[in-house]
Amino acid sequence: MDNKIRFVFGVLFVFFYIYFPPILSINTIYVLMGVCIVYLFGCGVFKRTASIDNKANLSFLLYCMFLCMWTMIMGKLNGFGYQESINDLLLITFGFTVSAIAFNLYCINSDFSNDEIFHIILVAAIIQSGFCFYAYFNPSFQSWFIQKMVSYGYSETRFTQLSAFRWYGLATQLGFATPVVQTMLSVICLYKGILMHNNKYYLTMIVLLLSAVINARIAVILFAIGLIVVMLYLFQKQKKMIIRFIAFFIVFLIISILVLRVMKSYSYANYNWIVSGVLSFLGFEVDTTNAYVVGDYFSSSEKYRLPAFFDSVLGFGVTPVKLNIGFATDIGFVNDIWKYGIFLSFLIYYYIFKCSRKLSRIGLTEDTFPRTLIVVFLCICNIKGNIIAATPISAVFIIFICGFRSIKTDDKTL
Repeated sequence: MDNKIRFVFGVLFVFFYIYFPPILSINTIYVLMGVCIVYLFGCGVFKRTASIDNKANLSFLLYCMFLCMWTMIMGKLNGFGYQESINDLLLITFGFTVSAIAFNLYCINSDFSNDEIFHIILVAAIIQSGFCFYAYFNPSFQSWFIQKMVSYGYSETRFTQLSAFRWYGLATQLGFATPVVQTMLSVICLYKGILMHNNKYYLTMIVLLLSAVINARIAVILFAIGLIVVMLYLFQKQKKMIIRFIAFFIVFLIISILVLRVMKSYSYANYNWIVSGVLSFLGFEVDTTNAYVVGDYFSSSEKYRLPAFFDSVLGFGVTPVKLNIGFATDIGFVNDIWKYGIFLSFLIYYYIFKCSRKLSRIGLTEDTFPRTLIVVFLCICNIKGNIIAATPISAVFIIFICGFRSIKTDDKTL
Protein backbone atom coordinates (compact mmCIF):
# COMPACT_ATOMS: atom_id res chain seq x y z
CA MET A 1 0.00 0.00 0.00
CA ASP A 2 1.28 3.46 -0.89
CA ASN A 3 2.57 5.43 2.10
CA LYS A 4 0.26 8.40 1.38
CA ILE A 5 -2.75 6.10 1.39
CA ARG A 6 -1.58 4.60 4.69
CA PHE A 7 -1.29 8.13 6.06
CA VAL A 8 -4.86 8.93 4.98
CA PHE A 9 -6.18 5.76 6.63
CA GLY A 10 -4.27 6.77 9.78
CA VAL A 11 -5.92 10.19 9.75
CA LEU A 12 -9.39 8.69 9.35
CA PHE A 13 -8.70 6.27 12.20
CA VAL A 14 -7.55 9.03 14.56
CA PHE A 15 -10.47 11.28 13.65
CA PHE A 16 -13.01 8.59 14.54
CA TYR A 17 -10.93 7.44 17.52
CA ILE A 18 -10.61 10.84 19.25
CA TYR A 19 -13.83 12.60 18.27
CA PHE A 20 -16.22 9.66 17.56
CA PRO A 21 -18.52 11.86 15.42
CA PRO A 22 -22.29 11.15 15.57
CA ILE A 23 -22.76 9.91 12.03
CA LEU A 24 -23.97 6.37 12.75
CA SER A 25 -26.80 5.03 14.86
CA ILE A 26 -24.22 3.73 17.37
CA ASN A 27 -21.01 5.14 18.82
CA THR A 28 -18.38 4.91 16.07
CA ILE A 29 -15.76 3.81 18.60
CA TYR A 30 -17.50 0.42 18.80
CA VAL A 31 -17.13 -0.05 15.04
CA LEU A 32 -13.50 1.06 15.26
CA MET A 33 -12.87 -1.37 18.11
CA GLY A 34 -14.23 -4.28 16.08
CA VAL A 35 -11.99 -3.43 13.13
CA CYS A 36 -8.97 -3.08 15.42
CA ILE A 37 -9.54 -6.45 17.09
CA VAL A 38 -9.58 -8.10 13.65
CA TYR A 39 -6.42 -6.21 12.71
CA LEU A 40 -4.64 -7.21 15.93
CA PHE A 41 -5.63 -10.82 15.41
CA GLY A 42 -4.25 -10.71 11.88
CA CYS A 43 -0.99 -9.10 13.00
CA GLY A 44 -0.49 -11.42 15.94
CA VAL A 45 -1.46 -14.75 14.35
CA PHE A 46 -0.50 -14.41 10.70
CA LYS A 47 2.28 -11.80 10.50
CA ARG A 48 3.71 -12.35 13.95
CA THR A 49 4.34 -8.61 14.17
CA ALA A 50 6.17 -7.69 17.37
CA SER A 51 6.40 -4.25 18.93
CA ILE A 52 8.97 -3.00 21.42
CA ASP A 53 6.00 -1.37 23.16
CA ASN A 54 3.98 -4.59 23.50
CA LYS A 55 4.95 -5.14 27.13
CA ALA A 56 4.11 -1.58 28.21
CA ASN A 57 0.85 -1.56 26.22
CA LEU A 58 -0.22 -4.91 27.66
CA SER A 59 0.55 -3.62 31.15
CA PHE A 60 -1.67 -0.57 30.51
CA LEU A 61 -4.47 -2.81 29.21
CA LEU A 62 -4.26 -5.12 32.24
CA TYR A 63 -4.37 -2.13 34.58
CA CYS A 64 -7.54 -0.87 32.90
CA MET A 65 -9.08 -4.35 33.25
CA PHE A 66 -8.18 -4.36 36.96
CA LEU A 67 -9.86 -0.96 37.32
CA CYS A 68 -12.99 -2.38 35.66
CA MET A 69 -13.07 -5.36 38.02
CA TRP A 70 -12.60 -3.25 41.17
CA THR A 71 -15.28 -0.76 40.16
CA MET A 72 -17.70 -3.50 39.13
CA ILE A 73 -17.29 -5.28 42.48
CA MET A 74 -17.77 -2.08 44.49
CA GLY A 75 -20.80 -1.13 42.41
CA LYS A 76 -22.32 -4.57 42.89
CA LEU A 77 -21.76 -4.43 46.65
CA ASN A 78 -23.66 -1.15 46.70
CA GLY A 79 -26.57 -2.51 44.67
CA PHE A 80 -25.72 -1.25 41.18
CA GLY A 81 -25.56 -3.16 37.92
CA TYR A 82 -22.42 -3.82 35.94
CA GLN A 83 -23.29 -1.34 33.18
CA GLU A 84 -23.95 1.47 35.65
CA SER A 85 -20.50 0.98 37.21
CA ILE A 86 -18.15 0.24 34.34
CA ASN A 87 -19.78 1.48 31.13
CA ASP A 88 -17.16 4.23 30.65
CA LEU A 89 -14.31 2.02 31.82
CA LEU A 90 -15.19 -0.70 29.32
CA LEU A 91 -15.03 1.87 26.54
CA ILE A 92 -11.67 3.10 27.82
CA THR A 93 -10.30 -0.44 28.11
CA PHE A 94 -11.59 -2.16 24.99
CA GLY A 95 -12.38 0.88 22.88
CA PHE A 96 -9.57 3.36 23.43
CA THR A 97 -6.74 1.13 24.67
CA VAL A 98 -7.20 -1.80 22.27
CA SER A 99 -7.66 0.59 19.35
CA ALA A 100 -4.54 2.57 20.35
CA ILE A 101 -2.50 -0.66 20.48
CA ALA A 102 -3.76 -1.55 17.00
CA PHE A 103 -2.82 1.94 15.81
CA ASN A 104 0.66 1.43 17.25
CA LEU A 105 1.08 -1.78 15.24
CA TYR A 106 -0.32 -0.09 12.13
CA CYS A 107 2.25 2.70 12.43
CA ILE A 108 5.07 0.19 12.91
CA ASN A 109 3.95 -1.83 9.88
CA SER A 110 3.72 1.42 7.88
CA ASP A 111 7.16 2.49 9.15
CA PHE A 112 5.81 5.84 10.37
CA SER A 113 8.12 7.95 12.50
CA ASN A 114 6.80 9.62 15.64
CA ASP A 115 6.76 12.96 13.80
CA GLU A 116 4.53 11.40 11.14
CA ILE A 117 2.28 9.93 13.82
CA PHE A 118 1.96 13.36 15.43
CA HIS A 119 1.17 14.87 12.02
CA ILE A 120 -1.59 12.27 11.58
CA ILE A 121 -3.13 13.44 14.86
CA LEU A 122 -2.76 17.09 13.82
CA VAL A 123 -4.44 16.53 10.44
CA ALA A 124 -7.36 14.80 12.19
CA ALA A 125 -7.61 17.78 14.58
CA ILE A 126 -7.52 20.21 11.64
CA ILE A 127 -10.37 18.29 9.98
CA GLN A 128 -12.37 18.68 13.20
CA SER A 129 -11.54 22.40 13.14
CA GLY A 130 -12.82 22.56 9.57
CA PHE A 131 -16.15 21.11 10.68
CA CYS A 132 -16.21 23.65 13.55
CA PHE A 133 -15.83 26.60 11.18
CA TYR A 134 -18.29 25.10 8.70
CA ALA A 135 -20.91 24.77 11.44
CA TYR A 136 -20.13 28.28 12.68
CA PHE A 137 -20.91 29.82 9.28
CA ASN A 138 -23.53 27.28 8.17
CA PRO A 139 -26.49 27.07 10.61
CA SER A 140 -28.13 24.27 8.61
CA PHE A 141 -25.14 21.98 9.21
CA GLN A 142 -25.21 22.85 12.92
CA SER A 143 -28.94 22.11 13.03
CA TRP A 144 -28.32 18.71 11.44
CA PHE A 145 -25.66 18.02 14.08
CA ILE A 146 -28.00 19.04 16.93
CA GLN A 147 -30.75 16.76 15.64
CA LYS A 148 -28.25 13.91 15.37
CA MET A 149 -27.25 14.40 19.00
CA VAL A 150 -30.91 14.49 20.03
CA SER A 151 -31.40 11.15 18.26
CA TYR A 152 -28.63 9.81 20.53
CA GLY A 153 -30.81 10.66 23.53
CA TYR A 154 -29.48 14.09 24.51
CA SER A 155 -31.83 16.87 25.61
CA GLU A 156 -33.22 18.78 22.65
CA THR A 157 -34.05 21.83 24.79
CA ARG A 158 -30.54 22.10 26.23
CA PHE A 159 -28.77 21.50 22.92
CA THR A 160 -30.98 23.99 21.10
CA GLN A 161 -30.27 26.60 23.76
CA LEU A 162 -26.52 26.00 23.63
CA SER A 163 -26.42 26.00 19.84
CA ALA A 164 -27.25 29.74 19.88
CA PHE A 165 -23.65 30.52 20.83
CA ARG A 166 -21.58 27.28 20.80
CA TRP A 167 -21.64 23.60 19.77
CA TYR A 168 -19.88 23.96 16.44
CA GLY A 169 -18.22 20.90 14.90
CA LEU A 170 -18.63 17.17 14.39
CA ALA A 171 -17.81 15.49 17.70
CA THR A 172 -20.02 14.06 20.44
CA GLN A 173 -18.38 16.10 23.23
CA LEU A 174 -18.00 19.62 21.89
CA GLY A 175 -18.86 21.34 25.16
CA PHE A 176 -15.70 20.41 27.07
CA ALA A 177 -13.49 17.46 26.13
CA THR A 178 -13.00 18.19 22.41
CA PRO A 179 -11.99 21.85 22.99
CA VAL A 180 -9.52 20.68 25.66
CA VAL A 181 -7.87 18.34 23.14
CA GLN A 182 -7.75 21.06 20.48
CA THR A 183 -6.17 23.50 22.96
CA MET A 184 -3.58 21.01 24.15
CA LEU A 185 -2.52 20.20 20.59
CA SER A 186 -2.40 23.91 19.75
CA VAL A 187 0.05 24.59 22.62
CA ILE A 188 2.28 21.70 21.50
CA CYS A 189 2.21 23.18 17.97
CA LEU A 190 3.24 26.57 19.37
CA TYR A 191 6.19 25.07 21.21
CA LYS A 192 7.33 23.03 18.20
CA GLY A 193 6.89 26.09 15.98
CA ILE A 194 9.20 28.13 18.22
CA LEU A 195 11.77 25.32 18.47
CA MET A 196 11.79 24.59 14.74
CA HIS A 197 10.98 28.12 13.55
CA ASN A 198 8.23 26.57 11.42
CA ASN A 199 5.31 28.79 10.37
CA LYS A 200 3.13 25.75 9.58
CA TYR A 201 2.98 24.92 13.28
CA TYR A 202 2.01 28.52 14.10
CA LEU A 203 -0.83 28.43 11.57
CA THR A 204 -2.02 25.03 12.85
CA MET A 205 -1.95 26.38 16.41
CA ILE A 206 -4.22 29.30 15.51
CA VAL A 207 -6.69 27.05 13.65
CA LEU A 208 -6.93 24.52 16.49
CA LEU A 209 -7.19 27.16 19.21
CA LEU A 210 -9.92 29.09 17.44
CA SER A 211 -11.98 25.91 16.97
CA ALA A 212 -11.65 25.30 20.72
CA VAL A 213 -12.49 28.82 21.89
CA ILE A 214 -15.77 29.07 19.99
CA ASN A 215 -16.97 25.94 21.81
CA ALA A 216 -15.60 26.29 25.35
CA ARG A 217 -14.30 29.23 27.35
CA ILE A 218 -11.99 26.96 29.31
CA ALA A 219 -9.86 26.89 26.14
CA VAL A 220 -8.82 30.49 26.85
CA ILE A 221 -7.74 29.63 30.40
CA LEU A 222 -5.92 26.46 29.34
CA PHE A 223 -4.10 28.26 26.54
CA ALA A 224 -2.96 30.98 28.96
CA ILE A 225 -1.60 28.28 31.30
CA GLY A 226 -0.01 26.58 28.29
CA LEU A 227 1.78 29.85 27.46
CA ILE A 228 3.24 29.90 30.96
CA VAL A 229 4.54 26.32 30.54
CA VAL A 230 6.02 27.30 27.15
CA MET A 231 7.79 30.32 28.65
CA LEU A 232 9.22 28.27 31.53
CA TYR A 233 10.74 25.81 29.07
CA LEU A 234 12.01 28.51 26.73
CA PHE A 235 13.81 30.27 29.57
CA GLN A 236 15.95 27.15 29.85
CA LYS A 237 16.96 27.46 26.21
CA GLN A 238 18.55 30.12 24.00
CA LYS A 239 17.63 33.81 24.16
CA LYS A 240 16.77 33.61 20.48
CA MET A 241 13.75 31.46 21.32
CA ILE A 242 12.50 34.03 23.84
CA ILE A 243 12.61 36.64 21.07
CA ARG A 244 10.61 34.28 18.84
CA PHE A 245 8.05 33.85 21.61
CA ILE A 246 7.66 37.62 22.09
CA ALA A 247 7.28 38.12 18.33
CA PHE A 248 4.68 35.35 18.22
CA PHE A 249 2.77 36.85 21.15
CA ILE A 250 2.53 40.27 19.47
CA VAL A 251 1.29 38.76 16.19
CA PHE A 252 -1.10 36.48 18.08
CA LEU A 253 -2.53 39.44 20.01
CA ILE A 254 -3.22 41.33 16.78
CA ILE A 255 -4.88 38.30 15.18
CA SER A 256 -6.98 37.72 18.32
CA ILE A 257 -8.31 41.29 18.19
CA LEU A 258 -9.23 40.91 14.52
CA VAL A 259 -10.93 37.55 15.14
CA LEU A 260 -12.94 38.96 18.05
CA ARG A 261 -14.14 41.82 15.86
CA VAL A 262 -15.33 39.32 13.24
CA MET A 263 -17.05 37.19 15.89
CA LYS A 264 -18.74 40.26 17.38
CA SER A 265 -20.20 41.29 14.04
CA TYR A 266 -21.14 37.78 12.85
CA SER A 267 -22.30 36.04 16.06
CA TYR A 268 -22.67 38.43 18.99
CA ALA A 269 -24.14 35.67 21.18
CA ASN A 270 -20.97 33.59 20.83
CA TYR A 271 -18.77 36.67 21.32
CA ASN A 272 -20.67 37.77 24.44
CA TRP A 273 -20.61 34.27 25.91
CA ILE A 274 -16.82 33.95 25.51
CA VAL A 275 -15.81 37.44 26.64
CA SER A 276 -18.22 37.69 29.58
CA GLY A 277 -17.20 34.23 30.83
CA VAL A 278 -13.47 34.98 30.72
CA LEU A 279 -13.87 38.39 32.38
CA SER A 280 -16.12 36.88 35.04
CA PHE A 281 -13.50 34.20 35.74
CA LEU A 282 -10.87 36.93 36.19
CA GLY A 283 -13.09 38.67 38.76
CA PHE A 284 -14.49 41.56 36.72
CA GLU A 285 -18.10 42.65 37.02
CA VAL A 286 -19.68 42.11 33.62
CA ASP A 287 -23.14 42.33 32.13
CA THR A 288 -24.12 38.75 31.35
CA THR A 289 -27.56 39.63 29.97
CA ASN A 290 -28.65 37.01 27.45
CA ALA A 291 -25.48 35.01 28.18
CA TYR A 292 -25.58 31.39 29.27
CA VAL A 293 -25.42 31.10 33.06
CA VAL A 294 -22.19 29.50 34.26
CA GLY A 295 -22.36 26.80 36.92
CA ASP A 296 -21.09 27.59 40.43
CA TYR A 297 -18.97 24.47 40.81
CA PHE A 298 -15.84 26.54 41.52
CA SER A 299 -17.28 28.67 44.32
CA SER A 300 -19.97 26.52 45.94
CA SER A 301 -18.69 24.44 48.86
CA GLU A 302 -21.59 22.05 48.23
CA LYS A 303 -19.89 20.86 45.04
CA TYR A 304 -16.91 19.62 47.10
CA ARG A 305 -18.95 17.39 49.38
CA LEU A 306 -17.32 14.02 50.15
CA PRO A 307 -18.79 10.77 51.53
CA ALA A 308 -18.18 9.50 55.05
CA PHE A 309 -14.62 8.43 55.87
CA PHE A 310 -15.09 4.67 55.40
CA ASP A 311 -16.99 5.17 52.16
CA SER A 312 -14.30 7.61 51.01
CA VAL A 313 -11.67 4.90 51.33
CA LEU A 314 -13.42 2.30 49.17
CA GLY A 315 -15.88 4.30 47.05
CA PHE A 316 -19.32 3.32 45.79
CA GLY A 317 -18.45 2.18 42.27
CA VAL A 318 -20.67 4.92 40.78
CA THR A 319 -20.74 8.73 40.72
CA PRO A 320 -23.01 10.76 43.06
CA VAL A 321 -25.55 11.32 40.26
CA LYS A 322 -26.33 7.59 40.10
CA LEU A 323 -26.47 7.31 43.89
CA ASN A 324 -29.64 9.43 43.77
CA ILE A 325 -28.78 11.31 46.98
CA GLY A 326 -29.70 14.78 45.72
CA PHE A 327 -26.08 15.71 45.15
CA ALA A 328 -24.21 16.21 41.89
CA THR A 329 -20.93 17.85 40.99
CA ASP A 330 -18.82 18.52 37.90
CA ILE A 331 -15.54 18.33 39.80
CA GLY A 332 -13.62 15.27 38.67
CA PHE A 333 -11.55 14.82 41.84
CA VAL A 334 -14.72 14.70 43.96
CA ASN A 335 -16.47 12.30 41.57
CA ASP A 336 -13.39 10.05 41.62
CA ILE A 337 -13.47 9.73 45.41
CA TRP A 338 -17.18 8.89 45.39
CA LYS A 339 -16.75 6.31 42.64
CA TYR A 340 -13.31 4.78 43.25
CA GLY A 341 -12.45 5.78 46.81
CA ILE A 342 -9.30 7.53 48.04
CA PHE A 343 -7.06 4.48 47.77
CA LEU A 344 -7.89 3.57 44.17
CA SER A 345 -8.04 7.23 43.11
CA PHE A 346 -4.48 7.66 44.34
CA LEU A 347 -3.40 4.58 42.38
CA ILE A 348 -5.10 5.92 39.24
CA TYR A 349 -3.40 9.34 39.49
CA TYR A 350 -0.06 7.71 40.23
CA TYR A 351 -0.40 5.39 37.25
CA ILE A 352 -1.35 8.26 34.95
CA PHE A 353 1.74 10.17 36.10
CA LYS A 354 3.90 7.09 35.68
CA CYS A 355 2.60 6.42 32.17
CA SER A 356 3.15 10.05 31.25
CA ARG A 357 6.90 9.44 31.54
CA LYS A 358 6.68 7.80 28.15
CA LEU A 359 5.69 11.15 26.67
CA SER A 360 9.29 12.24 27.26
CA ARG A 361 10.55 9.23 25.32
CA ILE A 362 8.73 9.47 22.01
CA GLY A 363 10.81 12.32 20.62
CA LEU A 364 8.11 14.93 19.94
CA THR A 365 10.41 17.59 21.37
CA GLU A 366 13.93 17.59 22.76
CA ASP A 367 12.77 17.78 26.37
CA THR A 368 9.94 16.86 28.74
CA PHE A 369 7.58 19.61 27.52
CA PRO A 370 4.77 17.31 26.20
CA ARG A 371 4.72 15.37 29.45
CA THR A 372 4.58 18.47 31.65
CA LEU A 373 1.91 20.13 29.52
CA ILE A 374 -0.39 17.11 29.38
CA VAL A 375 -0.10 16.38 33.11
CA VAL A 376 -0.85 20.03 33.94
CA PHE A 377 -3.85 20.01 31.59
CA LEU A 378 -5.18 16.76 33.07
CA CYS A 379 -4.97 18.14 36.62
CA ILE A 380 -6.77 21.35 35.69
CA CYS A 381 -9.41 19.63 33.58
CA ASN A 382 -10.24 17.23 36.40
CA ILE A 383 -11.62 20.25 38.24
CA LYS A 384 -13.87 21.38 35.39
CA GLY A 385 -14.92 17.87 34.39
CA ASN A 386 -13.99 14.21 34.77
CA ILE A 387 -10.89 13.00 32.92
CA ILE A 388 -11.35 9.36 33.94
CA ALA A 389 -14.22 8.90 31.53
CA ALA A 390 -14.77 7.89 27.90
CA THR A 391 -14.00 11.32 26.43
CA PRO A 392 -11.61 12.70 23.77
CA ILE A 393 -9.32 13.72 26.67
CA SER A 394 -8.71 10.14 27.78
CA ALA A 395 -8.64 9.02 24.14
CA VAL A 396 -5.83 11.39 23.18
CA PHE A 397 -3.89 10.58 26.37
CA ILE A 398 -4.10 6.85 25.65
CA ILE A 399 -3.07 7.25 22.02
CA PHE A 400 -0.06 9.26 23.18
CA ILE A 401 0.82 6.52 25.66
CA CYS A 402 0.08 3.43 23.54
CA GLY A 403 0.06 4.69 19.95
CA PHE A 404 3.49 6.26 19.54
CA ARG A 405 6.69 4.33 19.04
CA SER A 406 9.39 4.34 21.72
CA ILE A 407 12.78 5.55 20.56
CA LYS A 408 15.21 2.65 20.29
CA THR A 409 18.94 3.25 20.72
CA ASP A 410 21.81 0.78 20.33
CA ASP A 411 21.75 -0.27 23.95
CA LYS A 412 18.27 0.39 25.26
CA THR A 413 14.76 1.54 24.53
CA LEU A 414 14.00 5.07 25.70
